[in-house]
Amino acid sequence: MDAIGLANRILEKISEPFQMNDLSFNISASIGVSMSYPKGDQPEDLLREADDAMYQAKSSGKSKIHVHRQSDVSSDSLEGFSNS
Repeated sequence: MDAIGLANRILEKISEPFQMNDLSFNISASIGVSMSYPKGDQPEDLLREADDAMYQAKSSGKSKIHVHRQSDVSSDSLEGFSNS
């Protein structure tokens, strides 16, 4: 499974309502993804890029995935992306 597929599975599971003490809860998440490439990215760079991508996802609305593409100056935003 790739990072996009895993992010989609996480969003699916998180979006399922759950019960606690006779109350029903719904939550959502915003996920930022950064990919490492053979050029040897540093872990702190990947974390910063994933954090930036997460904030891009948050600004796009609920339950979004945003992927930081190192080959681009900008990032690609994905909504309901399925890699199956």
